[in-house]
Amino acid sequence: MRTNSERARMRQKLRDSTLRECAQLAGQHFDLMLRSYEDSQKYVNHSDARVRLAALEMVHFYWGSPPGFRRICERLVLEEDDLKVREMALLSLGVCYGGTYDFRIGKLLVDVVRDENQPLQCRSAAYQALFYVRGLVMPDYLAYRFPDGVDWNFVDSFSAQREPPSEAEQLQQLAPSLDEETCRAVVSWKKSEKA
Repeated sequence: MRTNSERARMRQKLRDSTLRECAQLAGQHFDLMLRSYEDSQKYVNHSDARVRLAALEMVHFYWGSPPGFRRICERLVLEEDDLKVREMALLSLGVCYGGTYDFRIGKLLVDVVRDENQPLQCRSAAYQALFYVRGLVMPDYLAYRFPDGVDWNFVDSFSAQREPPSEAEQLQQLAPSLDEETCRAVVSWKKSEKA
């Protein structure tokens, strides 16, 4: 298991890598994107798809997906012509709704996953985003291939509205060897420690 400092270093490496990529994509517009979320957001509508992609990545990775970003991602998922921008919008939308179990967004993503007229990379990104919406880590991510690796039962599970699991249920998902009663006791103990 990684320590907090190792996780912090990994996040910093990802952020640095993203900034380098955004600088290459955005070119002369990059310095303005660094000034503020609002400046980055303006470029999401730029005529150049590379600049749009850089702006989307800047907002997602650098500015931390602030309020209003959900609507931008949803619009891009539905309207964007460039596949890389749309793929990033799909993944960002899933992250924005991470762990919410949002029924409407789940249905939107399922529609993309199932639409055989959609490019495979967009369908795959929508599938990955479904895991984010449920607050789950995608199993076997590195070995996964779309559509062969799709768990269609998981995709189908978005057809009914569901509530997020309780803290005890989440703990049991992370540690299946613990029984339900033990998980409830651990959650109760953690809450009493915080009080």
